[in-house]
Amino acid sequence: MKSTIFIFLVICLGSFQAIAQASFQGGEGDGHAMAEMQGGAVSTTTESQPVLSLYPNPSVSGTGSVISWRGVYEGEKPNIFCLDVLGRIAQKWESVEKGDRLIASGLDEGVYFLRIIWPDGTTHQLTWLVD
Repeated sequence: MKSTIFIFLVICLGSFQAIAQASFQGGEGDGHAMAEMQGGAVSTTTESQPVLSLYPNPSVSGTGSVISWRGVYEGEKPNIFCLDVLGRIAQKWESVEKGDRLIASGLDEGVYFLRIIWPDGTTHQLTWLVD
């Protein structure tokens, strides 16, 4: 059985990024998994899921955060819903492109959930903090 784990950590000017990657062989077959933490947002991926990032997180109301992804949904334009802690839609963006800035306009300070809905109907969620 072969196992490898790679961890990378960068600390710079109060922001941080950590990536953990594991490759494995044996059991039911070979595989690969990855987890990434950047600016307080954690996302995970396997070979069939994207790596999502949101930076900066927390965001200052009115300035926003840049959302990005890589992997299986490269080149896709999802719709993104910003939900408050009660599940109500606080904001909505349609056909978002990789690298777009999601502006936290009119949002009170607090915790929000970004529900990302890809064109094929698959959904992912990120936690977004607004200061």
